[in-house]
Amino acid sequence: MANTPSRALPLILEETYVRQDDQGRFSLNDLHQAAGGEDRHKPGNWLQLVQTQALIQEISNCADLHSWKPIGAIQTAGIPALTAGIPAVKKSEGRTGGTYAVRELVYAYAMWISPAFHLKVIRTFDAVVTGKPGPAIQSSAPVGKHTGMPTTQLIALQDHSWKLVERLKVETGRELREAMYQQLVAVFHDLGQTAPPLDAIGQTAPEASEMAREFWVAVLALERMGHPVNHSRNPELIALNLKQVCELAEKEHMMLAPLGALKKHLRACRSPRFVDVKTVNSQHAGLTIHAWVFQAQKGGAA
Repeated sequence: MANTPSRALPLILEETYVRQDDQGRFSLNDLHQAAGGEDRHKPGNWLQLVQTQALIQEISNCADLHSWKPIGAIQTAGIPALTAGIPAVKKSEGRTGGTYAVRELVYAYAMWISPAFHLKVIRTFDAVVTGKPGPAIQSSAPVGKHTGMPTTQLIALQDHSWKLVERLKVETGRELREAMYQQLVAVFHDLGQTAPPLDAIGQTAPEASEMAREFWVAVLALERMGHPVNHSRNPELIALNLKQVCELAEKEHMMLAPLGALKKHLRACRSPRFVDVKTVNSQHAGLTIHAWVFQAQKGGAA
């Protein structure tokens, strides 16, 4: 079993609030998001490594040999004593679930992602421990009383809650809104407040319109006919030139909505989810083309 604080000060990294469980372990899922959220950096991939399992075992073996007590700057910062006898890693299910790990594993996970991210994590923990946050959270904004937490940390939390609310006002993707809202709930909890309901902050995208559904049926049909309409070299993305799709659909006697009206509905798509409009290097044409990019769905675009 490992040692870890029962509750440390708020940790905000790269605009992401890193949650803690009731034993003070840190969310590796939030760290993954702060690092950019690439699939190759998922906590599950790192936990499967032989080196990671060996480190977890070593932490567990050492936990019973000594007890850790905070002194000096750490004690001043308000980080509580570590508690022996808890697992170094814990996975929980549900909306607020995920993988939580002790601080030593947070450092190791960050180092596995990249030296740059590792350094950011080290410096962020140092700022929390010393009580000297970086310029981003230096502010004179008024905050309420919150026993046991330095004013600079309260300011950082309040500032972050405002940023999350503003992002939620414009974000329409259901999954991303849910993830951001869980961040907001955690921040409000540490502020001693209750977060407003999610449906009171912005709104999710509407269900796919009939125009959009007809469009994706046509895209699938064109692909089955052998027309190379998906120009993406990334299997996780779909890149379509709308003018090409509409011209091919007309050639194959498929009825689609006018291009101008169709664009509005495609921007609201959630399945496949609209990502961006940009130039891509076509896997078919061998040159860059103007494309609408969507997140590919398992089993196809329908």
